[in-house]
Amino acid sequence: MTSLNKICLHWTAGANTPCQVDLEAYHFCIDNLGRIYKGKYTPEDNIDCYDGKYAKHCEIPPVCRVSKANPTR
Repeated sequence: MTSLNKICLHWTAGANTPCQVDLEAYHFCIDNLGRIYKGKYTPEDNIDCYDGKYAKHCEIPPVCRVSKANPTR
């Protein structure tokens, strides 16, 4: 993947304000008052998750589910 082409929004079911774990796992978090918090990583960091620098909001990020060795996976 060489560019971003999707936005994925979801509810973390977490607390009313993001904690450090949330900020490391997500690009942006919104608290119960609508304040926006920038996460540790930018969305562009998830273009190449093989470098270890990306928001790991799920076990295997969607951008990494296609194996470089086997692009049909």
